[in-house]
Amino acid sequence: MTRPQAAPRIAALLVFLAATAIGAGTAQALSCETDGRHDAQRFGGEIAGAHHFGFETARGWTFMLEPRPHGWQLRLLDTGGRDLTAATPPLHGETNPRDLYGWHFRSLDNSGPNLGDVNAPQRERNFVIAQSGETDEGYGWLKILDYGLADLEPGARARMVYMRFDICLVVPKTQAEIDAAAWAVDPNFAPEEEERMRACGLPSAYRLEAWLLPRWLEGDFDGDDAIDAVAPVVRSIDGHRAIAVCRAGTWLSIFGGDEIPGLPAGYFDLVEAWRVGPMSAVPLYAGEISRPSHAGDVLTLERIEKSAYSLYWHGGAAHAHRHYP
Repeated sequence: MTRPQAAPRIAALLVFLAATAIGAGTAQALSCETDGRHDAQRFGGEIAGAHHFGFETARGWTFMLEPRPHGWQLRLLDTGGRDLTAATPPLHGETNPRDLYGWHFRSLDNSGPNLGDVNAPQRERNFVIAQSGETDEGYGWLKILDYGLADLEPGARARMVYMRFDICLVVPKTQAEIDAAAWAVDPNFAPEEEERMRACGLPSAYRLEAWLLPRWLEGDFDGDDAIDAVAPVVRSIDGHRAIAVCRAGTWLSIFGGDEIPGLPAGYFDLVEAWRVGPMSAVPLYAGEISRPSHAGDVLTLERIEKSAYSLYWHGGAAHAHRHYP
């Protein structure tokens, strides 16, 4: 999508946020849910005085609250330092939802709370997240859970000096992310995946079958800098579950679970999730005192919230390390 094609969608979002952010000094609540096309991230914090607040988001952006004379200004910087919230309406004046100013909560003469004579957003602030124009645009909201004000004398302009808040950022997924998520839950092996395993030596007595998802994982299990592939298989004659590992496209190993040192018998019939990565990326669980030293990736098998083991290649054979229970 080009930037001109994205412009109508950005404009529609600006109109929507303008309507929800300013009307009668209140904001319409927006959702904070991850779905098939959007990622949502929620976090919170508190800030006081002339301090800054910073938080690195899952996408590597930096959410910031920067001090201003009457409170703080909200910003969301991409990796290049561009403020993705800058298009939030209204673009002129001092009642932008990104401006968290004390006088927004006071009457026009600062003699009491704002009962509607100051047309400014209140505890819920909605803002635009406008990226490059390559995708639909996102949005965010900030909810003020508690705050403190200073300079409350009539005729003065109140400052916000303390705030506790909740934040949500909702960002559209890229097409690559959408495709990857769909692939991860697709149990159907592609012809090229079948061909790779057969060429590596998978015998006809076994068939590829996705009793675990994603159906195909890749990593460097033996630390030789060559890509290895792993897929769930089933022995056709009796339905026995196993895992086929093709190392460097040449050497095939089939593990049925019982023959791997350290892995309980029948564990393949119980496992619910798996993933590949370095041992250092696996969380350190309570009671886990030490781990084997291993240069390559590990294949972590898990019964969710019950047990987890990492399979690693050592001395020409697979071994299992127990993480928990």
